Amino acid sequence: MTDITALMARRLRCSSCMRRFRPQDISTIESTARFGAFRLRCPLCLSERLVIAVWTKSAIRTFSTDLDYAEWNYYRQAPPINADDVIRMARIMSEYEGDFSDVLEDPMFDEK
Repeated sequence: MTDITALMARRLRCSSCMRRFRPQDISTIESTARFGAFRLRCPLCLSERLVIAVWTKSAIRTFSTDLDYAEWNYYRQAPPINADDVIRMARIMSEYEGDFSDVLEDPMFDEK
């Protein structure tokens, strides 16, 4: 696992202050043979981010998330989405009479 964190430390920078991470700034939340979730903490600006890494023998891909450590734990322990959840959400959306920009973080398109 140290090889993965060392490789990520060489490649990733803090999105807030652009400082390069060191291996000791990266802690493993969970991992399997080809997947890992890592918590990156910048010692300079104290920002944190969660990165998901997927690796093979020849490559590693990292994906930043909007989740923090507490949210990751919450969703990892939550039951999986099932067909009833999808049907319930479709029903809620079909009955919604408001503007979706009210509930979305960013507008869907510019109204000009």
